[in-house]
Amino acid sequence: MAAPVIDYRRHVRRPVGFVIVGLLLFGAAGYLWYDVLKRRSNAEPVPAAYSYTVKQTIDKNVVYFPSSFYTNGPGTNTVYTMELTDKVRTTFHYRFSGSTPQQLAYAYDIRAMVRGRYSPKGDESEMANVWSKDFQLLSPVHGVSTGTSLAVDPSVDVPFAEYRKRIEQLRVALTLPITSDVVVLFTINISGIVDGTPFNDLRTATVTIPLGETIYSIAQKYDKEDTKQVVAASIRKNVDTQAQYEFYAAGALMLLALTSLVYGLRKQIFRTPYQRELDKIYRYHDGIIVRASRPTDLVGKRIVAVKSFDDMVNLEEELKLPIVAVPAGSEATQFVIIHGDVVYVYTLGRIVVDKSKSLEEIDATVGKKLTNKHRPRSL
Repeated sequence: MAAPVIDYRRHVRRPVGFVIVGLLLFGAAGYLWYDVLKRRSNAEPVPAAYSYTVKQTIDKNVVYFPSSFYTNGPGTNTVYTMELTDKVRTTFHYRFSGSTPQQLAYAYDIRAMVRGRYSPKGDESEMANVWSKDFQLLSPVHGVSTGTSLAVDPSVDVPFAEYRKRIEQLRVALTLPITSDVVVLFTINISGIVDGTPFNDLRTATVTIPLGETIYSIAQKYDKEDTKQVVAASIRKNVDTQAQYEFYAAGALMLLALTSLVYGLRKQIFRTPYQRELDKIYRYHDGIIVRASRPTDLVGKRIVAVKSFDDMVNLEEELKLPIVAVPAGSEATQFVIIHGDVVYVYTLGRIVVDKSKSLEEIDATVGKKLTNKHRPRSL
């Protein structure tokens, strides 16, 4: 009766399956971690209770003193003459548009700051104020508006000639090598309460006009268009709770993934030198090895201990007999060649004796297979 055959492929598939499951769990945990980080960094938009859009523009008109050179001021020119400039009429346009009607409080004003600036190293990026003075061009305006939109268009006249005269008096009196300009600053703040959640939107717009250049141009800086959302406290709480659940789920999946990978790779991770050497032998010489399913009893035979497995390979080639791999417990394997009453034995690992199978059974089985001129893979 043929000895039972061990299906080694089944033992290979199971660890591989656990490794694949572990990798899939790692992927799921990674996705949850990524989602949690996005929520905490506000990289992913959350459902908003209110959204609004702000648009700004600036109109400027340079007014000249009466001159025979210019009948109607600079017209459409974009650079201007300092000596002829009387004032610069500036209008700031601000538009606020919300998604739903809300009661909004607003406050805005316009100030001007005249500056005398100097850079010790001559680098414009390191310019610092030597002298400055603030002027209130438009007193603070406060109001309340209800609806979906709000528009303000404050306008001021910047007294260019007056500011230039002031800074010139300073420069000449103190002999200061300074450059000068005036910065007109429009500031507006919108505030409101959405579903019990307060919000504020502060915007600024600036117009910078040089005061000491014979020919000058005007610089502007403002937010042309911007959209924001107001998230109610209840919605934010729900989002944070969901993120917390995802955090715990990601941790659990990570633990399961590690467990599955360690279990699937346990033989590779925790292999002993004996197991590594046994795998190497099977990998390179599996075609000449008969694998027995039970340990053998060598009583009554003349034992010849072989020093290395290479010697067993040489004997196999010389005697034309197969090498029988006999398990000797979980920590050793005996490789034997049976030649009459002589048994050549190479032992790998530490022997654990289990006399549950006689040598005659092995000899009979091997002899039967050799009669059929086949090299069996297991016995």
